[in-house]
Amino acid sequence: MLLKKIQIQNFKSFGNNINQFEFNLTKGELILLTAPNGHGKSSIQESIDFALFGKVKGKSKKTIKLSSLPNRYNDNLMVSLDFESFGKDINVTRKINPSKLDVSIEGDWVKRAGKSNIQAKLDEYVDFDLDSWKSFISMSINDFKNFMTLSPEEKRLLLDRLFNLEMINNVTKVLKEKKKSYKSQIDVFQTEIRSYESSLNEFKISIDKLKVAKNDNIEAEKIEIKDNMLSKKEEFKTLKEKLDKCVTKESEFRALVSEKQNEFTKVKFQIEETQKKIDLFNSGQCHTCGSDLSAETHNSHKGELNDALESLTSLKEVIKKDGSDAKAKLDKVLVINKETNQLFSELKIYLQNLKSRLEVLNSEDDVDTDENCATINSLNESIEKIENRKVESGDNLSNVKTEDSTLDQLLKVFSNDGIKKSIISKIVVPINHFIQENLEQMNVEFTVELDDQFSARLFLLGQEVDVESISTGETKKVNIAIMLAYLKLIRMKRHINLLFLDEVFSSIDIDGIYSILKMLRKFANDYNINIFLVHHAMLESSYFDRVIKVEKNITSNIIEDENYSPDSNTDSDNEYNG
Repeated sequence: MLLKKIQIQNFKSFGNNINQFEFNLTKGELILLTAPNGHGKSSIQESIDFALFGKVKGKSKKTIKLSSLPNRYNDNLMVSLDFESFGKDINVTRKINPSKLDVSIEGDWVKRAGKSNIQAKLDEYVDFDLDSWKSFISMSINDFKNFMTLSPEEKRLLLDRLFNLEMINNVTKVLKEKKKSYKSQIDVFQTEIRSYESSLNEFKISIDKLKVAKNDNIEAEKIEIKDNMLSKKEEFKTLKEKLDKCVTKESEFRALVSEKQNEFTKVKFQIEETQKKIDLFNSGQCHTCGSDLSAETHNSHKGELNDALESLTSLKEVIKKDGSDAKAKLDKVLVINKETNQLFSELKIYLQNLKSRLEVLNSEDDVDTDENCATINSLNESIEKIENRKVESGDNLSNVKTEDSTLDQLLKVFSNDGIKKSIISKIVVPINHFIQENLEQMNVEFTVELDDQFSARLFLLGQEVDVESISTGETKKVNIAIMLAYLKLIRMKRHINLLFLDEVFSSIDIDGIYSILKMLRKFANDYNINIFLVHHAMLESSYFDRVIKVEKNITSNIIEDENYSPDSNTDSDNEYNG
């Protein structure tokens, strides 16, 4: 898929003038996209998302309301995107106020009733959903921050997202839910079979009694049955009340566990954000723009942040304990609920069998030998029916167990030691090759090796080095090398001539920045990708193929530095080409 041209009008901070950007189709370029925060850098990427999918997701990954996208001064939003896909030239033009979607393929407009039908045709050529698209064309170094020291679970979640393995996780989740359903069915069928066997035994005993019993024996049996039913009445009521109470408690504790999980995630995020701010103040100087952060006002604010961090940390532990307590209570309720439900089912079937037997006895007023034979015949018919039901339950049990066994095999296939391990093991070799290639281009002397669990080992001159012992800048370079290795791998599988890179250079020295820029430029040229390096401050322009500024005066405008030529700095180019 090759993007050709984007036109933006009245999208967020962009105004009524149509802002246009044309992509280089014949040669990949490293493009500096620079502007202060809030000027509209991210809106360029969001406008492409809107053109292709009709929706935009913010930093929280939640879908933004379409009503918030048009410029507040001129609300007739328009985004037009030209691209090539599957050998066809496509244009998509999407508008708000009025709401409209037009798609042309090779110059012919798609004529379908309803935007959803036109979108379906467009989706055939985009061939991505929004989440997969964003993970493919946009990357932040924060995704790989401290990659070498991530926990196994954190690495697993990151790799699942980067290599689109969430689908396997979703299949596993569905399989586990289905297995839980089968387990419940197996319990029900086994309970039915035990109850049928008990009933059959009771009926056979009754037949034996009828063969030798007299009238008084039948009455005695009826009394005995009634006594048994009456004796179970209180137990039946108690179990029913207990079961209802368990269901209520289960619902309450599930809601509480979910609430504590959400609170914990929120507080954890607040802690991370507060720690970032504290780290910035601790450095005493902004790593990017050089602003002094050691003034009294900054120290005062740092103290407030430290107090807030301490308070949030204490709150996190309280929430964690509350969540654990709630989960323990929920687990206890689930065990009680299962036991109670089984007892209640068995008692219910037992009482139904007593009632059936009592009805048979009540139909016999005067029992003589002939009538005894009739009763025995009736009982034999009941036995036959119960035996048929038992066979049916047995067949059902056998079928469910077969399905359950199949699910076990599928769960093994889709587990972390199954297909996912096979996929990742095939990724490790080229990833390690690309990582070492990237480190050499950045003049980093370390060697990094990832195993099939993506655990990283760091070596210097053949000796293993503790990852905690290297500097922040060196760690950042290693993380960038890993990120670019991933990008090279997925771009070999599928080509799109667009990539946005954000938050790349914090904690990296000037020489390190320029070595990374050289590597990114080579990557862009080798893989024919227009790489937008998003940065809030200006960098040395000679390291870029193009320089784009977003200027804002009431509304935003895309300004390309027409005076800049990538060939203007001979020394930089010679060094890059060499």
